[in-house]
Amino acid sequence: MSNLSKSMFINEAAYQEALAEERGTTKAQHFLMKAALYFEQRPTKGEDSAHWANVYNAKNCREVAEQYGYLLEALHECAEYFDRFADAEFTQDGPNPNVEMTLLQSVTRAIDKAEGR
Repeated sequence: MSNLSKSMFINEAAYQEALAEERGTTKAQHFLMKAALYFEQRPTKGEDSAHWANVYNAKNCREVAEQYGYLLEALHECAEYFDRFADAEFTQDGPNPNVEMTLLQSVTRAIDKAEGR
C-alpha cells in the first residue's frame, strides 16, 4: 500500500509519476501510464468517436504497461534460475560456458534493455 495521497500533488500526472517511482516501474511503463493519462484528459469536443478512441487508447496503454511488468518479472525469475546452474569450464582456449551461462547472459541483456540500462 502506498503512503502517497493525491492531495499531496498539484495534479494527477504528478501523482502518477510519484506512484510509478515508488513502485519501481521502468521508464517504458511510466511512459505508457503517462500516455494513458493523456488520453483520459484529451479533449474530444463532444465527439462520441473521439471519446471512445481516448477510452480504448488509455485502456490499451495501461494493459501494455501491466504486461510489460509481468514479462520483466518473468525475466528476473529466469535469471535467478539460470544463475544457480551457470558455469564455465576454463580451457587453454579460454572459458567455455555451459548452456545455462549462455542463457543467463541473454536474459541479463534483455533485462538491461527492458530496464533502460
